Amino acid sequence: MAPLLLASRTGSLAVAVMRRALTATARTAMLLVFTSVYGLEMHLAGFAFAQHATCFIIRTGVQVTAQAPKHAYKALDGMRGIAALAVVFLHAKDMLGPTLFPRGYLAVDFFFVLSGFVIAYAYDGRLSSRNMLPSAFVVTRVIRFYPLYLAGLLIGLARECIFLAAHHSYAMPLSTLISATISGLLFVPWPIPARNNGLFPLNFPSWSLFYELAVNIAYAAVQRYLSSRSLFAILLVTGVALSVFTIDNGSVDLGSTIEGLAVGAVRTVFSFTFGLLIFRLGWRTRAIPISILFLILAAAFAVPRLIGISNAIYDIAFVVCVSPSLVAAGSACMPSRRWMPAVEYLGVISFPIYAIHLPVLTLVGEIGKKLHIPVPLSASLAIVAMLVVCPGLVRWYDAPLRRGMRKISRDKLLDGSASQ
Repeated sequence: MAPLLLASRTGSLAVAVMRRALTATARTAMLLVFTSVYGLEMHLAGFAFAQHATCFIIRTGVQVTAQAPKHAYKALDGMRGIAALAVVFLHAKDMLGPTLFPRGYLAVDFFFVLSGFVIAYAYDGRLSSRNMLPSAFVVTRVIRFYPLYLAGLLIGLARECIFLAAHHSYAMPLSTLISATISGLLFVPWPIPARNNGLFPLNFPSWSLFYELAVNIAYAAVQRYLSSRSLFAILLVTGVALSVFTIDNGSVDLGSTIEGLAVGAVRTVFSFTFGLLIFRLGWRTRAIPISILFLILAAAFAVPRLIGISNAIYDIAFVVCVSPSLVAAGSACMPSRRWMPAVEYLGVISFPIYAIHLPVLTLVGEIGKKLHIPVPLSASLAIVAMLVVCPGLVRWYDAPLRRGMRKISRDKLLDGSASQ
C-alpha cells in the first residue's frame, strides 16, 4: 500500500507539468512501478549490509558525517546512493549473473532531476543576483566533478595498460590509448568503434557526468532568461522529443554513444529542467518515511524489462512522472536519527562509487581470472571493497584535491565573482 500512497500524493506533480502529453501512458506504467515487489528482499539485505558498513567505517576513523553535503536534503542524498548502487549492480550483471536492478539505467534520469533541483537550490539566487558570475559557477562545477572523474579515468587507464602489456584481445592500440587518455583528461569524448563508440572508452559511465556538466554550463549561460514559463516550454518540447526517441528505441537507455549524442542531450535537458522547476515552484509532498522512499526507488529499478512498446512506456512513465515525484517527496523528508547514519553513508558513497565502479570491476575481474578466482567472487569482493573504501576516497582524496583546486582558482574567478 505504501507505494500506492506515494503515487496518489505525488502524481499531481507530474500531471501538472505533462498533462498534455503521455498522461494515460504514465498512469499505466506507474502501476507497474509501485506494484512490483521483485527483488525487495535482496534490497533489504543489501541495505542492512550498508548499515553495518557504516558502523565499521565510523569506528575505523572515516568521518562520514563530516563529508556530507551542507544542505538540508538528507533524504535526497540517501536516495542518490540507492540509485548509484542500482547502476553498480546493473553493470556487474555480466560478472554476478542476472541483476537485481535491470532498470538501473533509469538512475541516470533520477540523477539529472536531482542535479537540477540541487543546482536551483544552491545557485539560482546567487546567479540571479549576480553574486556569482557564470564563469565562477562553471569553475565550481568542474571542481566538483573532476577529482572523482579523474580517479575513474586513471583506474580505467591502468586497466588498459594491463590489457596492452598482456596482449589482451580487448586491448586498445597504443596510439588509440594515448588519444583516449588525452581527451579523457580534458573531459572530452573520444568514441572508439571497437568499444561500441562509447563516449568515454576508459570509463564508460563518465558519459552521464559529461552531459551533466554540459547542461550545468548551458544553465549558467542562460539562467537569467529562464523564467518558469520558459522552463515549462523547454520541458514540454524535450519531453515530447524524448518520448518519441524512447518509443522508437524501445527504451530510454540512450546517450552513452556518439550516435546517441543528440538523444542524450534531450534526455539530460528534460530531467534537469524538471529539477529546476520542482525547486522554483516549491513542489513538495507530505513527508513520507525514508524507508518507503528507498523501497519505491529500488523497486522502480528492479522491475524486469517488458516486451514491445510496454518497455518504452514504463521508461517514459518513470522519467516523466516517477523520478520527479520521488525528488519532490525526498525534498520533504527528514530522516529520523535512527536512519541518519545510513542515509549519510549512502550520500557520501554515491558519487565516488558511481565514478569508479566499472573500471574497478573490470580490472578486478581480469586479475581474478589470472588468479583463478571465480568471477562472481571477484565482483563481490570488488563491490564490498568499494563500499568500504569510498568514504575514505572522499575524505583523503576528493575533498583535499577540491580544496586545492578552489585555492588555485579563487583569485582568478571566485573572488572576482563575489565582488560583483
